[in-house]
Amino acid sequence: MKKNTPRKLIAAWLLIMSAMSIQAQNIVHNGEGADLTFYYESAENTWHTVFRDKGSTDATGLTNPFPPYTGIVGHNSGDHQFDTLTVNINTTTQLNVNGTNYWLTSASGSPFLSDGSTPDLGIRTRLRENELALGSGTNETANQFDSFNFTLNLGASTFNGSPLTQAGSPDFVLLNWDGANQPDPMIETAAGNETAEFSNWGHVHRNFGFSEFGQYNLVFDIDGVGGAYGPSSGGQVGIGFNVIPEPSTLMLFGLGMGLMARVLRRKLRA
Repeated sequence: MKKNTPRKLIAAWLLIMSAMSIQAQNIVHNGEGADLTFYYESAENTWHTVFRDKGSTDATGLTNPFPPYTGIVGHNSGDHQFDTLTVNINTTTQLNVNGTNYWLTSASGSPFLSDGSTPDLGIRTRLRENELALGSGTNETANQFDSFNFTLNLGASTFNGSPLTQAGSPDFVLLNWDGANQPDPMIETAAGNETAEFSNWGHVHRNFGFSEFGQYNLVFDIDGVGGAYGPSSGGQVGIGFNVIPEPSTLMLFGLGMGLMARVLRRKLRA
């Protein structure tokens, strides 16, 4: 019996680890359009951030659909829960905003880079509830808040594993566009602006911009403003962005480095 105990323990450990890996919902967004959808469950005073698959979305890890709760309005069958969300961005497109060059993601409807050449992550707010279903009123689509704040938490965010508050850290921008198709930053860390405001019910796509290639783990705080339940804070979501050059650019870079090495070797031999 004692000889079999280690085997039983190992088998039990493997079973537990397997169950944990199944439960972990790690979504990786590689291309096409998708949305971050925000819900507020007033009965539980809980914020929910889910990933919306639009059918053509190129993503892995879409294994845990987000179930509707009592009173929810705007639930979609493509909504999925996640533990981690990572967006892989291969880009060579830059835009100068107020003196800083940013590598940008695609954004549907944007006058700049709306071709879907990189993953396109929209912001979708569904901050209404069915009062009839909850037994709290007579309105089937009651506004929970007047607006919605999406704030970059610099203290909790990192770049290549180092705090984004560290001196020399790269900058991040979330771009809107004005009526003249000029960039109008919603969030711009270079200018000290860290909060973007959205409507309580809407669907918009904005360009996410990064001043350097690398791995960003950005944490955003979520707040409802005004309305029946505002102010309401306490929500938070983390998004990982792997920002790297296109494979063709990396190949050219590698060829350039190879040529430089060859020239240096010739000079050393001379």
